[in-house]
Amino acid sequence: MSDRCFARLLLAGTILTAALSATPAWAGSVSEDTTPNASVAAATSTDESDASDASEPQDHGVIVVTGEKATTIASSGTKSATPIVETPQSISVINAADIAGLGLQNLNQALRFVAGVTPETRGASAEVYDQFKLRGFDAPVYLDGLRQFGSATGYAVPQVDVSRLDRVEIIKGPASVLYGQSSPGGLVAEVSKLPLDRATYGAVSGTYGTYDLYRVDADIGGRAGDGVLWRIYGSANGADDQQTQGQGKRERQTISAAVTAGAGSSTSFTLLGAYSHDPSNGNYGVFPTLGTLIDNPAGKISTKFYGGEPGDFFRREQAALTYIFNHDFGSGWALRSSGRYQYVKSRMGLVYTSGPAVDPLAVAPTLYARSSYSTREQLNNWTFDNQLTGKVVTGPVTHNLLFGVDRQVAHSAGLSAFGGGTPIDVFNPVYGTMPTPQTPADVQASFGIGSANVRQRQQGIYAQDQIAVGGLRVTLSGRQDWARQERNGKAQKDEKFTWRAGALYLLPFGLAPYASYSTSFQPENAELRDGSPRSRLSASRSRRG
Repeated sequence: MSDRCFARLLLAGTILTAALSATPAWAGSVSEDTTPNASVAAATSTDESDASDASEPQDHGVIVVTGEKATTIASSGTKSATPIVETPQSISVINAADIAGLGLQNLNQALRFVAGVTPETRGASAEVYDQFKLRGFDAPVYLDGLRQFGSATGYAVPQVDVSRLDRVEIIKGPASVLYGQSSPGGLVAEVSKLPLDRATYGAVSGTYGTYDLYRVDADIGGRAGDGVLWRIYGSANGADDQQTQGQGKRERQTISAAVTAGAGSSTSFTLLGAYSHDPSNGNYGVFPTLGTLIDNPAGKISTKFYGGEPGDFFRREQAALTYIFNHDFGSGWALRSSGRYQYVKSRMGLVYTSGPAVDPLAVAPTLYARSSYSTREQLNNWTFDNQLTGKVVTGPVTHNLLFGVDRQVAHSAGLSAFGGGTPIDVFNPVYGTMPTPQTPADVQASFGIGSANVRQRQQGIYAQDQIAVGGLRVTLSGRQDWARQERNGKAQKDEKFTWRAGALYLLPFGLAPYASYSTSFQPENAELRDGSPRSRLSASRSRRG
């Protein structure tokens, strides 16, 4: 047994043992589903006063320990607990019950069910990253209201395992007025599982499916004293793919722990830590067009074909520490402060098919050129958001006010190299004709080792007024941002004011028509051909929503 397999089984066993030892009574069910995937799950809660709604049975025998926030409320659109029907913006919500009930393995799979989203834009690589289009644009991902940064060269990118998520909110349209630089298409806001106010609760589930897909999730928590809540949850999961060569398997072990002090009082503090280890992140190659999308007289390329080498690899390691502080001043005023430090490291080496056939004049090409690539990247980022909320009533008019200041800092560094490779016959592949580069320096026929050292910084202040008069809801927001990006010693500064105005009316029969106008801000982190950074004008862009 390899060290990786032993570590995977050890983590799964530890999580399972902890869940079993923490739960004195069990109500288990085994799925009778005869489809390729089968799941086993069990859960319990020893708090009789609310055990009936702490666990909700789902399809396929899955029982999920979940919170009580309704899917009709989304906080990411206004950074307040506003019902979706009163928010002048299109918002979709996916909760933990949806994730478990549908057997979703990653964010891309969840986004398949959301209108306006094009998920899995990199095909087989979709499980490696959360790559998707929202209304035609690449969209950022936020976790607990704080942005998930990726490295400038694109491989040290964080990815949150679905076992850690309580819900996902998809905000469609510009949202820079509350978040700063963001996509014109919108953003995706993930929400972590946090401690629940239960005496003791626990859940464990297991899944096995085709291509050796496996998943073991566990979740335990409870009260540790007066006003102190705790929760530990984790997952060991993975799967193979249909390709017979290369690192086609995907493996992950992840664990999170959270504790809340002062729960139920006017002042609370939550600390959340998370760690994920991805020893294998699947194949990262492509298929030629001829023989797949377009007919090739030589035949159809097998879906089991892999254009790289058996030694190809892609590994990633992630760690994060988050705090959330809440204080209620009374009289409708409250303070919320949150922050996170995140670390991501990735290592990759691969050989892949590239370009046209070796003989571009061949009617039935079988031999294709290959290239090689290797990268070593690291990312450190710090994000903070502080919000003051209040409620003011002036006669028939109610004002829900929000004032905020945030700051985001990200430092990424990486070395990478592209090079050549030996050709491969896509119908009769022969492997071992070249080694997989272990480092950028190992890339054969390299075009040179490139380095990237990027520092990004954004700070902004924002304000919002949500006005309610009878059935009328008016939202007015404004924000000023200062952003700075430095790439290999060359700096670029941008300033931008963004704003939003929206009006909505609640009709008595359930319809709520609205109109809104908003702007976005997204500086471009790129260099011109002469090596100079893009000008401020091209870096600052806006879009109507």
